[in-house]
Amino acid sequence: MSLRFLVAALIGSLLAGCATDDTRSRAIRGGEGIPEYQALVKQSVQSMEKALSALDRVTTATVPLSPRTVARFSSRIVSLQAESLKVRARSQALQTRGDAFFQHWEESIVSVKDSRIRELAVRHRPQLQEHFTHIKAASQTTEQSFRNFLAGLRQLQVQLESNHARALPPRLVEETRDHGKEVIKSLQAVSRELNDMQALVSPSHYPTPP
Repeated sequence: MSLRFLVAALIGSLLAGCATDDTRSRAIRGGEGIPEYQALVKQSVQSMEKALSALDRVTTATVPLSPRTVARFSSRIVSLQAESLKVRARSQALQTRGDAFFQHWEESIVSVKDSRIRELAVRHRPQLQEHFTHIKAASQTTEQSFRNFLAGLRQLQVQLESNHARALPPRLVEETRDHGKEVIKSLQAVSRELNDMQALVSPSHYPTPP
């Protein structure tokens, strides 16, 4: 996925809507982007889990593996690559919005229509920026882990297709599986940061008038 772009997208619409690319000129609707990108994280985790399941199937199947088993594994890799390209394309258009939001804070926050969200965002700006920083840091780990995971899958695919579906190298399998688990762990960390940001700007947490 390039997951750097995925997380940039997560950052990009945390507090913004998706009207145009000009943060200063468009109306910003506080909090609306967070659920959308929570869904994107969830989809990415599911995609990773499917890839890991495919890896488990080829490593536990009786050797020599059937052509159908090998084909399914290769198909899962192709699907993962295709899904990652879609995420990257979607994310690139949004990746600058997060920094722009904070850079133009005064202009951006005035555009938030809901006065309760606007007040909460102003009150919790330091915490919001801290979560923003954590998400960007997590993106670096996630990107590298995904890159290693995909590289490992490709090597295993070559092994399967060139060695007539014989047993795979255990060390390569384990390293690839570990990279996949690291990706999921990092995505889950991003999800937690998003949850915390959502809570900070959620009207449901607004004090009830006496």
